[in-house]
Amino acid sequence: MDDLLAFLQRNRPPKSLIFDSQEAIYSTKPFLSFLKIKPEIHKMPKAITPPQSFLNSMKVAGGKFSFERSLTLETPTFIPKGVRFYETNSIGFLSYLSEESRFFNTTIGRYCSIAESVFSGIQQHPVDRISTHPFTYNWSLNPKEDLSCIFSPFQEYQAVVDTKAPLPNKDVPRTIIGNDVWIGRSATIKPGITIGDGAVIGSHAVVTHDVAPYTIVAGVPARTLRQRFDDKTIEKFLKLQWWLYNISPLRKDPSYTNVELFLEKLETLIKEDHIEMLRPETYILENENGQCRKHVL
Repeated sequence: MDDLLAFLQRNRPPKSLIFDSQEAIYSTKPFLSFLKIKPEIHKMPKAITPPQSFLNSMKVAGGKFSFERSLTLETPTFIPKGVRFYETNSIGFLSYLSEESRFFNTTIGRYCSIAESVFSGIQQHPVDRISTHPFTYNWSLNPKEDLSCIFSPFQEYQAVVDTKAPLPNKDVPRTIIGNDVWIGRSATIKPGITIGDGAVIGSHAVVTHDVAPYTIVAGVPARTLRQRFDDKTIEKFLKLQWWLYNISPLRKDPSYTNVELFLEKLETLIKEDHIEMLRPETYILENENGQCRKHVL
């Protein structure tokens, strides 16, 4: 332990290890220099942040966030600083996220409200090996993998790490967050979970099973507290799927607070073909060799 503390004291990482929105590249050089490892041998994850000019043109408000592979966006949307997307993710129309949240292979529907420090679909440590510690799987020493373990510079770690063992949960199933979902602060959603339309997840909840539409859950593990509406009303919500339409004509009436009246008027407009489908501007951001590329759908 004394050797570790001494090493960290002598080799503090530079404060300049931040995202550069102008170049849209996550610079690995300062960190690699700190670890005294050649960049051409060991590489950090190529997480990038989109240039501000991209975000402005796409109607994406918020701050500096990063993604690894691709991010599909229906805009407008709001993504603040500190949010990170792992692998491929998507966000629906007018959904907003909050600071320091993490998403791994997650689909987020339209009109979602997601609070701070929400973790969705993040990979887990193995529980069926001799240890849950990363020395039991190939995490950091293979040149083709990312250098992300804090112990990688030390020979003691290199002597015990199994570089041939596969990553745990390598094929992580996709996590689905439906439309009009509200997720409270510091909630955790396990990989592969489906959260139904209109559901509410309480703060600090740990969601280990699928959540039915329009259901309110909370706790560790999350358990059902109640439904938002009666069965008949929920059935009508799911039948009409208001988030698929441009509901601006209904804004003139005080029907947002009157659920029965809103659904009745929406159903009439749909039957009479007097309401348009919602067609938001949609973009795909892709990480192409460390550069951010924007594509219009």
